[in-house]
Amino acid sequence: MAKGCYASARQKTRGRSPCRRAWILTLSSKKINKTRKYGILPAVIYLSPSTESARWNLCPNASEGCSACCLGHSSGRMVMPTHKACRIRRTEFFMEYRAHFLAQLRHELSLLVGRAKRKGLRPAVRLNGSSDVPWETIAPEIIGSFPQVKFYDYTKNVQRMHRFLARRQAGCGWPLNYYLTFSRSEDNEADCFRILELGGTVAVVFDRAPKTWYGARVIDGDRHDARFFDRPGVVIGLSAKGKARKDSSGFVVRERMA
Repeated sequence: MAKGCYASARQKTRGRSPCRRAWILTLSSKKINKTRKYGILPAVIYLSPSTESARWNLCPNASEGCSACCLGHSSGRMVMPTHKACRIRRTEFFMEYRAHFLAQLRHELSLLVGRAKRKGLRPAVRLNGSSDVPWETIAPEIIGSFPQVKFYDYTKNVQRMHRFLARRQAGCGWPLNYYLTFSRSEDNEADCFRILELGGTVAVVFDRAPKTWYGARVIDGDRHDARFFDRPGVVIGLSAKGKARKDSSGFVVRERMA
């Protein structure tokens, strides 16, 4: 999947698709590529983080530190104007032409599944590469239509995370192939502790990752992005990257704080 177009959206916009030269799924990025050695064929959706689009906020629970340090706009190729423009166009497509967006996503997932089968790999998709959209309510039928795909995300929505944990334990009301990891910010540590107590996993950005964080085991989250492999109750330690290296908000846990 390199280049494509959204035919239905072009018809609705008189030939001017909001994202006419980009696909919804991205099949290669530095982080998700690390999952290939674990037998996974990864893909990710990059929408505009926080208020980048200037029209919609797709990260309503983001803290000030999170918004400033987000890798969705501050690290690697994500800082390039062309990448930003495509995230915004893709977000416009998602927000203004939802039915067409979901139809295109379903098509691309079918292609991904076929490609994974030919390569002998298992497909996995991170739906929120740079956003925090509740896909379990927006497109549960799509997630359910692809049981062979592992869907996963990070979220800062604590109510959403609690629903995931409770409904997964109950065995109903949540897609069986959709996994969530809670994400720490400078303003939600109490929520993190409760999530860990309930058996959830929490991602924490460190300047230097410790072996434990408030008694919970810390694993190296930079080794791969396949969070559905993580054991219950662990902390996923992520290294500070991009603007996060100079963070002073408390979003990054400094060694003296751990």
